[in-house]
Amino acid sequence: MVIDCELYLEEATFGPTSIMDRIALLDEAGIDKAVLMPRITFKPGNQWLTNVVKGNDRFITCCCVNPHFGDEAVREFETAVKEWGMKMLKFMPPRHGYRVTERLIAPLLKKAVDLKIPITVHSAQEGCQPLEIATIADEFPTLPVVMDHMGYRYHTQDAIIAARKHKNIFLATTAVGESGAVRNAVTVVGAGQVVFGSNGPSVNPWVAVQVIKKAGLKPEDEAKVLGDNLAAILGIG
Repeated sequence: MVIDCELYLEEATFGPTSIMDRIALLDEAGIDKAVLMPRITFKPGNQWLTNVVKGNDRFITCCCVNPHFGDEAVREFETAVKEWGMKMLKFMPPRHGYRVTERLIAPLLKKAVDLKIPITVHSAQEGCQPLEIATIADEFPTLPVVMDHMGYRYHTQDAIIAARKHKNIFLATTAVGESGAVRNAVTVVGAGQVVFGSNGPSVNPWVAVQVIKKAGLKPEDEAKVLGDNLAAILGIG
């Protein structure tokens, strides 16, 4: 099974063919399922996304909340999981204006642990640099932490250092355009801690799959990266 860990659907541009467009992208790339997220706005449309994809088993929905809303954000996250069936929680520090080391996000992290929901965190610049994200994995060792972009392009070595130390960190290949970077991550930290993602539609999912295919991984390692690892993280067959 091939699973894309990051695909977006934007409410502002939503039309009658939007879901079909996303499905067409998956079909073209040979992707079975995708984790679908709302556009990262000031207050992302989690319930809207749930309603749009209801009944479509190609998509696993991911919640994103703005932690500046405090208790309201925590309540929405809990509702998203218990009532809307969302399976992941996205953190996007640059868009919402915080650092992952701030106590601001602690209530959401604790709730994710309570609900047994994995998180995915944007990585790269200051505020969400890989070694900063490692502090989450350290404080919450039972929480699966998907490191979006695995620090690409200038912080991949720090991402690898973080993943080697913390077995609950999974390096996501979203928007990673170099097969060598993926191969290096698999070689150093092991295929079991690398997950495939496209960051579509801004990155074409077919192109993202080819980055993995061209990495020259062993067949069993490629299978882990392309879907087996994420299936285990999300608890899906």
